[in-house]
Amino acid sequence: MNSLLATASFASLLINRALAVLKGDGAATLGYETLKYARYRLLEDLENTLRYVIYCKKRRKAVSAAQKTGAKNKGPLISIVMPVHDPSPRHLEAALDSVKNQVYPHWQLCIIDDGSSRAKITGILAETSTEPRVLFKRLDPSRGIAGASQAGLELATGEFVGFLDHDDVLEPDALLLVARKLNKEPGVDLLYTDEDRAPLGLACCPISSRTGHPTFCSPTCTWAIF
Repeated sequence: MNSLLATASFASLLINRALAVLKGDGAATLGYETLKYARYRLLEDLENTLRYVIYCKKRRKAVSAAQKTGAKNKGPLISIVMPVHDPSPRHLEAALDSVKNQVYPHWQLCIIDDGSSRAKITGILAETSTEPRVLFKRLDPSRGIAGASQAGLELATGEFVGFLDHDDVLEPDALLLVARKLNKEPGVDLLYTDEDRAPLGLACCPISSRTGHPTFCSPTCTWAIF
């Protein structure tokens, strides 16, 4: 069943990408890119996604074990900066929950509302801002992603900082793994991680920062701590 869901999630991602190319570059470009992708990458990406299903099952066991010991782990305060500007309410709630559900307890969430206008979004942020580990600031007028990110850094008081997009989610033990690495190697200044896509709520198309994982990428993934 998970394999079928992963395949559907993979297909959904391809459709969304195709629609974006069609809208931005037209039908001719879409046809060319589709043929090129089908010839050189499609089967490899699909195989990687199916292998990733097995990997994720093992990860669930690791998360379960971490939940029993995470609160006992000592480590640095990690500030998470999240600029927000009118995302999907569902995606924003998922992003916020992924931080609040972290096994590692020593985190601080710095939310910058960059002039959001949707009532649902401002309501979600108002409710979240009352939590003790959350710092909140609203910018009016909007300063854009660079200005909002800078405002978040000004709020942060942690020893390390990471940026989280308003529509991304963290694995429950993400900060725990980061903290363990920092405790083991205190001279580290930058950590970056793997990432994947979950268009239907099930992870697919993994992008790995480590040799041996399904796909290779340069060390510039979405989630990084510095």
